[in-house]
Parts: sequence; structure tokens; C-alpha cells
Amino acid sequence: MSKTPTIKENLRYDDIENEDFEILLDEEFLDIENFLNSYIVKEVDEENVDLTIDKLRNYMPQNKNEEIIKNENMNLYSKVSTSMGLLKMQFKIFNKLYLIASIILVLCGVIGTIKLNLNPYLCAYTVSPIPILIGLAEILRGKEENMWELELSYKYSFREILFAKLVIISTTAIALTLVTSLILTGTYSEVSLLRIINICLIPTCFISLISLILASIYRGMNSIVLSTSIWIVVSNMVDNDTINYIVNVKNYKLFLVLILLFVLTMIASKLFYKKSINF
Repeated sequence: MSKTPTIKENLRYDDIENEDFEILLDEEFLDIENFLNSYIVKEVDEENVDLTIDKLRNYMPQNKNEEIIKNENMNLYSKVSTSMGLLKMQFKIFNKLYLIASIILVLCGVIGTIKLNLNPYLCAYTVSPIPILIGLAEILRGKEENMWELELSYKYSFREILFAKLVIISTTAIALTLVTSLILTGTYSEVSLLRIINICLIPTCFISLISLILASIYRGMNSIVLSTSIWIVVSNMVDNDTINYIVNVKNYKLFLVLILLFVLTMIASKLFYKKSINF
């Protein structure tokens, strides 16, 4: 480095073919590299980032037709409107193949049950988790294609985006559950609507719980493969005798099981979110 000042004095910007210029350039790059290596970037807590976004949102420019609302009730309305706007945006950009595949697979299961005169409760139990598995696969696919980094640049926080996607998947699963239940109830007179809805939602929540936990641990498409394998094994373990036993269980007991699974699924969703910020 001792001859660097002399080189700097004698070299011009157009002396790039000069050997001394290359030496100077290497030394400058080395200085920059050493400086960057010694520079420590502190890790930012994702929760603090989300909190900062929430606070700064109040200072974002508003449309001319919108009024600045300070009333607490109006602030609540504004938050709801913002959330609905995010849901609409996510629904528009969400892969439509997810919806198409979920509808086709569920309807194929229902139609096959009716055509082959199979147990309707067993059909509902088996096909109900399909939208959840496909939906989580779609979320993880976006992660593996490095789309989450792009989504983090939106005006919405990562927490809100992930929550919106989970809401879309859950809404799709519940809607298909209701459609399946109504079709089977209309086809089989002996089928109870409330009972078949419970039988649909219980495996849906169970597979959601397992899938979210596995996705939090393995952080990739392998978790969906494992979840699907578990779903297939559990479905094969439930035969007509088992499903008939479940059907004869009191509705309030099924409802309590459903509530327990729902609470555990919410906890697993929180775990999935915390793990996802480090993907």
C-alpha cells in the first residue's frame, strides 16, 4: 500500500491498460472488502418491522376523496377496509389453479361416492382436507420461487399478507365443505347436515394442524408430502365401521373436538408465521 499515493499522482482515468492501474484497483477493492467484512448489520426483529409499518400507515398519503379519520370507530372501519382491500388483491393474484384443482378434486370425490353408492360420511371425511393441502402447497411454492421477498415490498406487512392467504385457503375449504355437505345431504335422505359438516371440518382442522406444524419444521414442499402421506394413512385407517361409530357420537362432543382442533390450529398458525419470517 506504500506506493499507492505515488501511483495515484501519476495515473489518469484513461490509463486503464497500465499495470500500476490494476495494482491500484486491486488495493482499492481490498480496502472496500475489508471495510465491508468489518461492518456488522444488526438483525431487525420482524415484529418491530410490522409495528413500524402499522404506525407509519397513518402518515401515508390519502386519496383526495378520502377524509382523515381520527375517531376510534372510523379507525376500526378503516382497518377493516384495508384488510378487505388486501384480501381482494391477494385473491386476484392468488393462483387460480388452486381453486380449480380444489373444486375438481372435491367434486370428483363426491360424484364418485354417489355413482358407486359409497358411504357419504366416509367421502366427506376423506375429501375435505384437499383444499388445505393444495393451499399450503401454493404458499410454500411461492416461498421456494422467492416470491415472499417481493411481497415484503408491498405496502402491507408480511404478517398481513400471510394472514390474507390463510384466510383465502380457509374460506375455500369451508365453502367446499358446505357444498359437499349440501350435495350429500340432498342425495342421501338419512344424512344429517350438522353431523356431516362436523365430520368434514374435523379432519380439515386436523390436517391443517399437522401441515402447519410440519411446514414450520421442514420449511419446504417436503412438509406437504409428509402431510399428504399422513392424510392418506389416516383415511385408509378409517373404514365403514369406524365412520359409523363417529356418526353415532353426539353432536356436542363432535363440536367440542372441533373447537379443540380449531384452537390448536390457531396456535400452529402463529408458530408457522414466526418460523416463516426466517425462511
